[in-house]
Amino acid sequence: MKTAIQPLFKWTGSKQRMLTQYAPYFFPKQEVTRFLDLFAGGLTNSLWVYENYPQAEYVLNDFNGELTQLYEVVASDTDGVVATWRECVSKWLQLGKEERKAYYYELRDIYCLEYESHNSTYLSGLLMFMMQVNFNGMWKAYKKCNERYSTPPGTCTQGVKFFSEEKVYRVAEFLKQATILTGDFASVEYQPGDWLYADPPYRDSTVLYQGGFTEEDQVRLANYLTSSGCMFSYSNKDILDGFYDRHFPGCSIIEMGAKYTAGRGTSTIDVKEVLVTNYESVGTGVLPI
Repeated sequence: MKTAIQPLFKWTGSKQRMLTQYAPYFFPKQEVTRFLDLFAGGLTNSLWVYENYPQAEYVLNDFNGELTQLYEVVASDTDGVVATWRECVSKWLQLGKEERKAYYYELRDIYCLEYESHNSTYLSGLLMFMMQVNFNGMWKAYKKCNERYSTPPGTCTQGVKFFSEEKVYRVAEFLKQATILTGDFASVEYQPGDWLYADPPYRDSTVLYQGGFTEEDQVRLANYLTSSGCMFSYSNKDILDGFYDRHFPGCSIIEMGAKYTAGRGTSTIDVKEVLVTNYESVGTGVLPI
């Protein structure tokens, strides 16, 4: 099961592979008028909700300012971003595998080291392209690259069918009607009747989240959600220490199996995840589409 509107790029931690398991539990019976994604990331869940509630209001937040700027510029200057992206795709398709790696690093150097000489539309086009062909959808930000996006390239084997302008424009239509914020989740202001969704970095994650995300932050997030008075759903990994029973009393804690890709996708690791909700779900009813 996949969202009908596909995200712009692969994203580590995306729930695309989990949607079939989520479907019976994720959508509330209550009508959705405003959806707040506190850790927007690659947008999978927001796009899923949008497909079912296209008239709702959407608030997308992430601590990663480069990512949120990309979304803002895709919304405000879609044609300009696509023009740069299209140039990258055109050249990419003319190159062999090793040449593609060299070209990727050329683009990365421009984005990381020469960004002050280029406008945000051009940089957003480069970033969107690189994130589509990078290694495993990961976000790396190395010190030698000014701590800007600097993930290495991936397999470098993408063909013509891999790239889709239509996908960019469909996501852009969603972003145009969303409010895009940059900051800590606790800075996002909710209203009565909102549906909050939180997919924070996993509690034992070895991937560095921009700004850091500690166990104290995990507790702070749980308190933010449970004290909001709003409907909320929350995703995380289960490390079997009773955290969710302690910090989400009275909520539904649904355990699910997941597979994490190791290395370059040649092996997988079986893990347990949880989906925590505080509302009655629609179950196997009309939603999701």
